[in-house]
Amino acid sequence: MSEPAPPPRSPTTAMTQPLPDDLLARAPEEATRRLALHFLAEAAAARERLGDPRDDEALHDFRVAVRRLRSTVRAYPKALGEGVPPKARKRLRRIARATGASRDLEVQLEWLDAQRGSLTSRNRAGALWLRERLRSAKLGADVTLTHEVGSDFDRLHRTLARRLPVFWQRVRLDGGAGGRHFAALLAEALRASAAELGERLAAIHAPSDVEPAHEARIAAKRVRYLLEPLVDLVAGGRPVLKRLKAMQEQLGELHDLDVMGETLAGAIATLDEEAAAEAALAAAPPVAPAGHELAPTLVAELDAGVAEPPADGAATRADAAPPA
Repeated sequence: MSEPAPPPRSPTTAMTQPLPDDLLARAPEEATRRLALHFLAEAAAARERLGDPRDDEALHDFRVAVRRLRSTVRAYPKALGEGVPPKARKRLRRIARATGASRDLEVQLEWLDAQRGSLTSRNRAGALWLRERLRSAKLGADVTLTHEVGSDFDRLHRTLARRLPVFWQRVRLDGGAGGRHFAALLAEALRASAAELGERLAAIHAPSDVEPAHEARIAAKRVRYLLEPLVDLVAGGRPVLKRLKAMQEQLGELHDLDVMGETLAGAIATLDEEAAAEAALAAAPPVAPAGHELAPTLVAELDAGVAEPPADGAATRADAAPPA
């Protein structure tokens, strides 16, 4: 008697396969697809953990895997070709944005909790108000994230898992042109990304250069995501990766503080608006019920109508009523 068949797997369930040691020597079409499938599997594994409230790293792992996948898609569009259609690229962008909003609010809540010990009792009241405001925004962001993951990611996973493993490749039996390796394509992508990072860093002249610093952080992240999965295959890759991580962390802290500053400014503006509205309400004269200005006139007219007989023999309401 044969054993029962195993239950069907979830559409997002996947095993993360290790990248081959000779990936740099393989064709660009194959190597880029293996990279994309690797990150897709990491995102799918993290996606399965998002529903566990005890797993504090699930969102972080999912976000990193999605951004690595997006960096791969952005860096090698020609090699990936039809493996990643335009609609899949749009879905990937929406998912990345949804994870970013939830992550920013999570960082702000952690920062606010870390300040508790240094706050006075009066400050704590404001901190509690702000924390509730951030927590409410975080719940809304998580709802959006759940929707994006539940719909967009499952569709993205099905599309890429079907299209990426298949590609056309031209092979010349005489060993002529066309035998390019992925190492050359990776070198081109790293040089281009490093040049962009240098330009972004050169635009930073002071701590107030918030936008250039933010763009430099993103550029550093792109270089890191290209190098990190292949760092052991690239000569001198480890020291470079370490410096990239340190730079990204410093720029990331600056970005997080800037976002927190905007959040605090928005909260203060909200409090000022609420206080102004309360003051205006307190200073306003009491408002009588609607129609109070017409009431004396109506009473006088009713009294006159009762005291004076109808003119020209007109029937009153009681006279006009049909007999019982």
